[in-house]
Amino acid sequence: MKKIPNILTFSRIILAVFFCYFYLTNSIILATIIFIVASLTDTLDGWIARKFNVVSKWGTLYDPLADKFLTSSTFICFAISGIVEKWMVIVIILRDILTTILRFTSFAEKKISTSNSAKFKTFLQMFVILGILFLLSTNNLSILYSDYTYFAMLFLTLLTVWTMIEYIRQLWKAK
Repeated sequence: MKKIPNILTFSRIILAVFFCYFYLTNSIILATIIFIVASLTDTLDGWIARKFNVVSKWGTLYDPLADKFLTSSTFICFAISGIVEKWMVIVIILRDILTTILRFTSFAEKKISTSNSAKFKTFLQMFVILGILFLLSTNNLSILYSDYTYFAMLFLTLLTVWTMIEYIRQLWKAK
């Protein structure tokens, strides 16, 4: 039982690669199913780790990284398809890189923990991604390429920047 959360975390990274492959080869339904399964592994690994008290240092560090890998690779696919603005994806990825570096460099001292707003950001990112995949799957392109998608992504981008500011403030206070 102890290794199951870590296996699920690692599987999310592998599933992200398969998602990208199937998405970029226009197998949208299969890509959507893979994304749903990958998203569920995020919920399941955390639940198992807490329920059975098998939280590990590896999982604490790599679970958020697996989430970032899944969401960032998906946003890259959407940017390649012209669904979302490239600059928004760049901002999201740069934030993820910065916070990952901060987490890795301060991990031994436990200076940075995942904030509730960062957890909400990840949930919201996955929700928006599922919405985009649903619109693609149902071929509802008029909504997909509308202001709704743009403003949903803009909100996510701003929330992402806010969570980066929170991480920097948290690190600053810990010093």
